[in-house]
Amino acid sequence: MPAYPLLSAVGTGRVVDPTYLDRPAVLICFGQATRSSAEAVEQAVRQRFPAAEVLVGHVVDLRSVPRMLRGFAESVLRAEFEKAVRELPPGETPEEGVVILPDWEGAFAAALAFEDVNQRPGVAVFAAGQLVGSAHADDIVAPCLALLEQALSRPD
Repeated sequence: MPAYPLLSAVGTGRVVDPTYLDRPAVLICFGQATRSSAEAVEQAVRQRFPAAEVLVGHVVDLRSVPRMLRGFAESVLRAEFEKAVRELPPGETPEEGVVILPDWEGAFAAALAFEDVNQRPGVAVFAAGQLVGSAHADDIVAPCLALLEQALSRPD
C-alpha cells in the first residue's frame, strides 16, 4: 500500500490520514480548472449520505502556486472554508462537513498515480483504513458513487 501524505485541513487544522479515519471517506483531488467536478462529487455524495456517515475531503492540488503567492492562496482557501461553514446544514460541524486539504506538493495525487488533476480530477474512496478504489477521469461522479457503495457494503 502506498504511503499517503498527511494533510492539514483549512480552518480546523484537522490532520487527515486516509488510512486512519472513523468512517468511509471520499477524497477528491482537483485543481482550479476542475473545481466544479469536486463540487459535483460532494453534492452527489451528500444527497445520499450525511457528513457523519461519509467524510468528503477536497484535496486541492496547489503545486503550481509559486511560493511567494502561497499567502494569497491560503487566504482564498480560508474564505472558501468560512463560506462553506455558513452553508452547513443545522447540526453539522465544520470538522465533519468542511474538509479542505491543501496539497502544496501534489503528493496525494502522486500517491494515487493521478497525473494532472487540473485537467482531469481524481477521486479516491477509503474505508476501514484501506483504499477501496480510485478514478481519474473527466467525470468522476458515477465511479465515486460505485466505489462508495462498495466501501459501505464491506464488513469492517
